[in-house]
Amino acid sequence: MYYLLLVFYTNDGEKINYILMIEDLLNRYLNILGIDKKNPDMNLLNEVVKSHLLHLPFENISKIYYKKYKNLAGIPNPNYS
Repeated sequence: MYYLLLVFYTNDGEKINYILMIEDLLNRYLNILGIDKKNPDMNLLNEVVKSHLLHLPFENISKIYYKKYKNLAGIPNPNYS
């Protein structure tokens, strides 16, 4: 069984951990990264981190803007305009 740990923080700074056992989600993620599923170890972790940084774009300018000018933090509300 494979597990996925998700960590979120509330606006008050409270840490919330979610541990998911979603085989399909893990398979899709590894496929995007171009990594074959294998037993977890430090080499695999290094491979996942490196591939994640190379394959998945990261941007945080909008988050800085929303925090500074609209006083928003946390997970965005899709109904916010």
